Amino acid sequence: MLSWKKILCPVDFSETSHAALHVAVDLATKIGASIELLNVVALPAATVPEIPVPGAEVVGAIVAGSRQSLDAWKREAEQLGAPAVDTVQALGTTAESILGRAHTTECGVIVMGTHGRGFIKRAILGSVAEQVLRRSPCPVIAVGPEAAAREERKAS
Repeated sequence: MLSWKKILCPVDFSETSHAALHVAVDLATKIGASIELLNVVALPAATVPEIPVPGAEVVGAIVAGSRQSLDAWKREAEQLGAPAVDTVQALGTTAESILGRAHTTECGVIVMGTHGRGFIKRAILGSVAEQVLRRSPCPVIAVGPEAAAREERKAS
């Protein structure tokens, strides 16, 4: 049996993150692990004169909205039977925040959604899931769009 005690589940509130939440809860209930839901509020890495940097009020509103969503997802995970669920918010670069959390919490596995972008979009935007897969200190379960669609069909 797996000896993972903590599952890190980064969420961006997308359909694939929702499917990843279901996978994390299913895994947690089977192995008796806790879940940590992590939402990263990504701030702009660079500024361009034409695009203003969001002020404290805007960032505060984004963080508050994220907190409400994170709390709702925690309640859902608990209703689905997760043994224990914690939530964490982070400000910064998404991949770096996920990897940092994986190191500091010594999680056993990361369960995360991936958007399945094509080569061009991935080359331009990068892929958070790909960066995490390459650099993670623990196994990563990537839940793609097909799994999200399957979860959606099961729910209806």
